[in-house]
Amino acid sequence: MDRMWDCDDCEKERLQEARFCHHDAPFPIFEIDDRKFFRCPVKELDDETFESINVYNYFLQGHLPESGGMLDQDFYWVQVFGIVDNIQKQIQENKERRKRWLTQNLK
Repeated sequence: MDRMWDCDDCEKERLQEARFCHHDAPFPIFEIDDRKFFRCPVKELDDETFESINVYNYFLQGHLPESGGMLDQDFYWVQVFGIVDNIQKQIQENKERRKRWLTQNLK
């Protein structure tokens, strides 16, 4: 499965340091519900999770996984859209918090 984040790409682009691939950040880089991630969480995500994220991204572009309208979708996908949307919001909040921390501490 084609993953949206690829560890090889991070290595080629030399992004491991900035994305805390191999060492813990001094702050949680992601907080999802009660779970805090101090490193890049990509290695902890399975193929089903990546598929759900990809389907969610198609949903944002107006495409649905099943034919018909929103009410014709399998309840599984409706739940996935809500869960991924919530996680995306949390990730955005974490990015903003990280940016503030970096601005304050790396002057």
